[in-house]
Amino acid sequence: MRYGIWTVAFWKATLERAVSTAAQTAAAALTVGTLPAASLPWKAVAAAAGIGALLSVLKSLAVNQATGNGPGVGSAERVIDV
Repeated sequence: MRYGIWTVAFWKATLERAVSTAAQTAAAALTVGTLPAASLPWKAVAAAAGIGALLSVLKSLAVNQATGNGPGVGSAERVIDV
């Protein structure tokens, strides 16, 4: 069964992925960023996190278009009606 992007379940899963990706991107940028923290380019960290989240949403849309099973590539996670 194919699941469209116009379901609450799809967007919940997509939002979870986007927030997770943004947090991971920000953590990576902070980890490899300049020290001390006062000189860290916070705008660059925020921009990287935002771009990561946007790319995650685009990937979720592309994967759903290709598989019809939601935002996940594999069969381990799929959007289903409950």
